[in-house]
Amino acid sequence: MKVSRMSALALLATASILSGCDGETLFITEYESSSSNVSSETMITLATELEQARALWSQHEHKALSYDYYRSCFCFGRDDFHIEWESGGIVRETPLSDEETPIDQEVIPSIETLFDQIASALAADHEVQASFNPTWGYPENVSINTVPGAEDTTTTYSINNFAPTSPYTTQLSNWQRVESGNYQYTLISQENFFFSASYDITVREGVEVSRTITADTSYGEPRAQSINDIFNKLSYSGSADRVHAEFDPVFHYPSSVFIDYETAVFDDELSYSISDFTPLSITHEQLSDHLTGWESLGMQSYSMTVHIGCFCSMNGPVEVTLEGGKIARAYSLQYQRELTLQELESPYLTIHSLFKYLQQQLDLGLSTVEVIFDQSLHFPIDIMIDREGLPVDAGIPLQISDFKIIELNNSSSSSSVGQNECNGHSPYEYDPVCNPDFHYDIHCPAGYDPKPDEYCLTRDTSSSSSTNINEHLY
Repeated sequence: MKVSRMSALALLATASILSGCDGETLFITEYESSSSNVSSETMITLATELEQARALWSQHEHKALSYDYYRSCFCFGRDDFHIEWESGGIVRETPLSDEETPIDQEVIPSIETLFDQIASALAADHEVQASFNPTWGYPENVSINTVPGAEDTTTTYSINNFAPTSPYTTQLSNWQRVESGNYQYTLISQENFFFSASYDITVREGVEVSRTITADTSYGEPRAQSINDIFNKLSYSGSADRVHAEFDPVFHYPSSVFIDYETAVFDDELSYSISDFTPLSITHEQLSDHLTGWESLGMQSYSMTVHIGCFCSMNGPVEVTLEGGKIARAYSLQYQRELTLQELESPYLTIHSLFKYLQQQLDLGLSTVEVIFDQSLHFPIDIMIDREGLPVDAGIPLQISDFKIIELNNSSSSSSVGQNECNGHSPYEYDPVCNPDFHYDIHCPAGYDPKPDEYCLTRDTSSSSSTNINEHLY
């Protein structure tokens, strides 16, 4: 039976009246277009269920949530995301697969958009199937066919792993990068009428090593005794009548938090403040332990991106590849060029040279040397030299990302160009065939000790005392 649009609206109104009389609601989650022999009751029921599901969804206050979004169709573009949603908008889209398929900018993987697509498909008499979550109302599975009977015009959607989350996901994520560092701070805690205390806390590599009580009028143990405890309180504050939180713009800890679970109830508030947050230098012992851990891995071939914050020609991200312990490639993403020979002497470009640089800074004792290490591989992932006490352009922030181990074949060269092709030269040595862009031609005889501003660009393979430019780099 074919159903006209006006007839459908009339039937929908009739169904609504009858539903109000007998208290029963039909839940059929499939509708096919008017070109198929389906009952108008099915069409009306899905439209009604869509309206009810959307109303249920609107009843919840969606401060923050996450879910997996899938789309399947005969079309181009990435179709699987993990979505993080905060304050009415998507804050992060993370691909769920390893495919390097580009993101289709026309696809907006939001639940509200999916509701709109279902409504538009029904209005256009497309074939539609849909099911909705009974608790939250969001569409769990949706199928829309724009050309009834055709096999390549169907698009399916699904929402999986739906989870309400803290509206402070971004701040917590930023804090977790700082959390495993070295710092001290003062925590003032006021919980209801019964708990009031002040602490001076010191943390080394993410572990609390000392706590001094500076004031305590509590009648028991406070509920939150650390920065992470405060984040936990915020995570479960969704049902509170009032929540206010402020965060430090540099280190991302909650500097001030107030939670009132029920405004009508006296003394049902939690109040926390963090002050005097001070980064601490790593110790010689910490640096030595991580250097030992790194060297025990024997890692000589790897790639990484070094983010350098300085007023210099190397400012910005630099992609670095090491093969066999020597730099095979160093490319500035900001300036879209290979680094010069002089820039290659920077201590920031290999893990080994970074450890040496950090040791030198500690030995000088003139700087605050803040370092966060990768706890598995022991290399520094976040470095800040002298964050306090110097002009804004004096500190050197460094970050390492996209670290990857490179597996080399036994027959491969330690350089990015084959030894046979380059006559024994590395890519950064002068050679008219392999490196025509390099015009340095300083030849150093065997046994010659070059001055700091000189480069021996030609290797004398007959003597072990000859100097290779790469030997100055790490």
